[in-house]
Amino acid sequence: MSIRLVPLLIVLAAALPALESVWWEGESPSAQSGELKDKHAYNSPHDNLSGGRSLGGQSVQGAFLEYTVEVPAAGEYRFFVRKFWHHGPFRFRWNDSGEWSEVRKTALIDTVKLNQHSVSWTKAGVVKLAKGTAKLRIEALEVDKPFVFDAFCLVNGAWSPNAKLKPGEKSGATREGWWAFEPADDGFTQDALNLRQLNEAVAGAKGWATLGKDGDLLTGDGKPLRLWAVNTSVMRDHDDADLALHAKHLAKRGVNMVRHHAHINANRGSLDGPPNEEEIDALQRLVATMKREGIYTTFSPLWAAHSGAPDYTMVFWDAATQAAYKRWVKEALTRPNPYDPAKTPVGKDPALAIFQIQNEDSLFFWTTTRVLTGDRLARITSLYHAWRGKNKLAGKPALNLKLWDLDKAGEDLQETMRFFAETQRAWNAEVERFLREDLGCKVLVNAGNWKTANQVRLLDLERWSYDANAVIGVNRYVGGEHVNPTKADRRGYAIDPGDFFTDQSKTLDFLDLATNARQVAGRAFIISESTWVPPGTHHAEAPFLVAAYSSLTGVDGYYWFHLSQIGWDASLVKWQAASPMIMGGWPAAAFMHRSGLIKRGAPVLHEERPLDELWDLRAPLLAEDAGFDPNRDSSISPRSSIKATVDPKAFLVGPVEVVFGGDPAKTKLQDLKPYIDDTAGTITANTRELVLDHKRGLCLLSAPGAQGATGFLGKAGTITLPALSITAGNDYGAVLAVALDGKPLASAKRVLVQITTRNEPYGWKTSPTRFTVDAKSKKEADGFRIDAVGGFPWMIAASDMRLTLANPGLRSAKVLDENLYPTATAVELKREKNGLSFTAPRQALYVLLE
Repeated sequence: MSIRLVPLLIVLAAALPALESVWWEGESPSAQSGELKDKHAYNSPHDNLSGGRSLGGQSVQGAFLEYTVEVPAAGEYRFFVRKFWHHGPFRFRWNDSGEWSEVRKTALIDTVKLNQHSVSWTKAGVVKLAKGTAKLRIEALEVDKPFVFDAFCLVNGAWSPNAKLKPGEKSGATREGWWAFEPADDGFTQDALNLRQLNEAVAGAKGWATLGKDGDLLTGDGKPLRLWAVNTSVMRDHDDADLALHAKHLAKRGVNMVRHHAHINANRGSLDGPPNEEEIDALQRLVATMKREGIYTTFSPLWAAHSGAPDYTMVFWDAATQAAYKRWVKEALTRPNPYDPAKTPVGKDPALAIFQIQNEDSLFFWTTTRVLTGDRLARITSLYHAWRGKNKLAGKPALNLKLWDLDKAGEDLQETMRFFAETQRAWNAEVERFLREDLGCKVLVNAGNWKTANQVRLLDLERWSYDANAVIGVNRYVGGEHVNPTKADRRGYAIDPGDFFTDQSKTLDFLDLATNARQVAGRAFIISESTWVPPGTHHAEAPFLVAAYSSLTGVDGYYWFHLSQIGWDASLVKWQAASPMIMGGWPAAAFMHRSGLIKRGAPVLHEERPLDELWDLRAPLLAEDAGFDPNRDSSISPRSSIKATVDPKAFLVGPVEVVFGGDPAKTKLQDLKPYIDDTAGTITANTRELVLDHKRGLCLLSAPGAQGATGFLGKAGTITLPALSITAGNDYGAVLAVALDGKPLASAKRVLVQITTRNEPYGWKTSPTRFTVDAKSKKEADGFRIDAVGGFPWMIAASDMRLTLANPGLRSAKVLDENLYPTATAVELKREKNGLSFTAPRQALYVLLE
């Protein structure tokens, strides 16, 4: 089959030359080995495939494909292939000459769900071709594996593939009351609103991040370092150019920290083996690239759950595991960084701001009872007996691992838990010593981020073990129930037709907000993994609530999870932050948080706990457990100045902090009556700048430089704030207005208004139902059944809002596009007595007022 080139034009922020491309279908080869068909088990035919079909099947020995392509002019072309995920590695060459090129586990530029399977674009490099007919030959590199091709494209310039759209095409998707979210490629020209200016010229250029006297993160020159952070894996499989664009995309939206959630351990679980070279390379590339955009890096080198990693708990007590860990980390931090112009090792580069010792492991979690058996149990018991002797505890009893008995713990269980706490803390302190003294690395250290088998009895022990280091962390996701009724494990990584889910806004169900945290006084606090986990439709609130309550409570950083693409995700995935409502809500929220536009509250609870009460497993005055009942537990300290447990709603009034090894007589609780009104259903921050109305599902913000509302706006009528009023026809959404010049909104000369509503994939369909959450406990819930997952593009509920800003100095309005560039869309401003009003543009997220 012969394919001819069709010139197409893409219009970006600035005019570009005509972008020429050649597109051809995978199911139309000029020759093939014969076993591949256009109707096969990997979901062909399907509407989300180019031309409705792909060519595929199981590869055989000698499997090949050939295509004939008409090239209009000599030159270099970027070569893209649309295929089934990472399956079907292949080699190719042009015109039966030159070296073969291989495509194995290269970056997936997008992923579009079919039925059980998916299809993705990937890069196959740059090819130099002469004018005229060219022959492409593809050969399989594996036998009896999925081998599927949907489409191919040659492009002579910049292009970001998206679903089955050819260069220059839009989907044309329409739906009454919604608009298609299809952002253009970003040329990063100067006419955009760009939050890059919030970052340092080069991350760490002024020295290592430090910890202030009050526990806040500071830059090397002593300025506040408030983090708007992300978890990313783009550095693992994208090339250097893509990673650089990723950094620009993030910095533009206010990001100043990335986390490398790594697996530094040797492959196949060998403690004697070398570190994972790919992970070291990814770390070096990430640090060198991100710091150029003023973005710091957090490095988390070990995750026990990852294939081949040392098993749970081993790093805390097993000498061989600890020695291997140190060897691997030394390699990662001390090698010259080939991607850095000065070849500075990562461990000597102040762009590395936080070192997280390990991810999601603890002696206090249920995994302990599974892994501590046989020889392992014997060896850790020997350590336990030695510890007992050192602490003058009589006898050599067995370790008590009955984590389910903590509410009625005897002395043997208490002593086991104390041993676990001191063991973890000793390891955390030793890692920091190792970094400082052996490697000469000045990075701030965070011990971990995990939960426990009993959050009331054990979390303070876990956090005390972290207190050996400067930064305390937690991973905590926000979301409802999600059940796959046929394949239960898929709920952890996929969203399928037939799944069930609950869908409630956190303006109503607020107790499991990630920012509801017991912070250790004098230590920084980060939430190193979190997002509003799909499926769900109340995601516009996420950036608003994260920024507002992080600022109020003094949380230093929230790390959105997870990014795998340069920019936006093309459609719905399970662990998502790059959706229109979440990432689209970053600019104003990130600016507000990082600029300190919301006051930090005074501590609503300052609790001091002597260590013996931790060893006795006494309950704190206020636990992080969302199910904590302040009336249920009578085991609080008899020495505390507070004689009753504390209402969990206090987390939304102001900071909750704890001192370990303190004097319980110094515990202080602010009077909550002025702030918590259970009759009205409101919780007011002790700064008076935030009010959560959990009866109506509405959060109101009224700081001098930032005002807005999120939740069920439509039923609230006109929302009147000191300088902003909102009248919404949308049932749900978020509106946030921030002064960009440091002045109050009422006198600011530059104001960003950000409006987010709901997003869902095109073709998404659900139906209400009641479903079983857990068959064993017979727990049921009211929610929804997913009838169709849909796909590209995202659809956005059109804005239906009238806004009034009490600022007489503002004269003009510019509608910004998804990449924050001015558009030609007009906004009619109406002069009011003390300011101006306007109808929000229906198909936009941002308006810049000046």
